Amino acid sequence: MSEKEILKPVMRFINEVLNQGNGAVIPEVWADDLVWEGGSMGTVHGLKAFMSGGVQAFSDMHLTVLDYVVKDNSVWVRFTNEGTQVGEFMGYPASNKHAKWNGFGHYTVQDGKIQRAWFSEDIMDMLKQLGHIS
Repeated sequence: MSEKEILKPVMRFINEVLNQGNGAVIPEVWADDLVWEGGSMGTVHGLKAFMSGGVQAFSDMHLTVLDYVVKDNSVWVRFTNEGTQVGEFMGYPASNKHAKWNGFGHYTVQDGKIQRAWFSEDIMDMLKQLGHIS
């Protein structure tokens, strides 16, 4: 696969699923046997549940790609994420405050779909900005 072909499902996930909230795109970019590392989602089914809960807690959630690297069938992405919390998130009630935090993702692409993914975000900084912790 070319670099462009490897990058395509990752950028579609970021732009269409995360930024536009279009969960219908998930089966087009995530493999059915997706393995999600470093988080509670675990599988493509967990991702769909997250989309209906976690992402919906923010009215204007937007992930901005700062830079990325493609090597072999892997994509590493450094980003900022931001949004206004309007619903419950991780057990915390809506704060109606806006937060912006940093994150990093690693994706493995096979046959045009994301097979494995790992995300790490500065959730502590986000929770501080939202006023949930000090």
